[in-house]
Amino acid sequence: MLAVSVARADFIITSTATVISSGPFAGDEQMTFRIQNDGQGLTAGTSKLLALDVTMKAYTCFLGPGGPPPNGHLFIHAYDADGSGINDDADFAGLGGSAQALSYIRAGTVGEFTIVSTNPPYNSPDDSYPAVYRNPTPYVDGQSVSQFEVVGAVNFVQAGIDDRVPVPFAVAVLPQGETVLLNGLIVAESGPPVPFNSVLPLTPDCPEPSCVGAVIALAGLLVRLRSR
Repeated sequence: MLAVSVARADFIITSTATVISSGPFAGDEQMTFRIQNDGQGLTAGTSKLLALDVTMKAYTCFLGPGGPPPNGHLFIHAYDADGSGINDDADFAGLGGSAQALSYIRAGTVGEFTIVSTNPPYNSPDDSYPAVYRNPTPYVDGQSVSQFEVVGAVNFVQAGIDDRVPVPFAVAVLPQGETVLLNGLIVAESGPPVPFNSVLPLTPDCPEPSCVGAVIALAGLLVRLRSR
């Protein structure tokens, strides 16, 4: 099991990775992200997590935030979000009940968390929402997406969940060897939004761009030599 702890602004993000041992995703990796409010700096005088705007991205080869767009495989659960009787909505926030949530972003329990929006939309085409809130195609249980964003809030009445100790807020299920970038904004019960950025693993097994260029050049040279 890999464990990484990274301080970002006024929160501490803790990441752990384990290999799934059984079931349809056996051999894949489950990465769990936990968050702790240290009550310092921008979050001084606070102890809770109230809202978030977080994006999860998966890469087969991560060359930094300014590199190529995400092309990895975040496995997701499909569930019935609108009561239509069809499991064709994306469980981006892990609200699908007892079924395995797979990849999701959520603060607090299922009953505490309210989705404001997701990108892409988590609702399927047959749901009774304006088109802008529906995905063009239905979701299938166990399918993968390369990235998704969740904007949501936690129980406004109680002003969030207590995270003075680390609490889970995101899980990524993806093939071994891929890299997850988790970043966005997190809000305590007072103060401004706090940005954070977390990558797991921190040192992905990925060739540098210069190395890739050298390999391509070497391959071209070998082709030319063989054609003589």
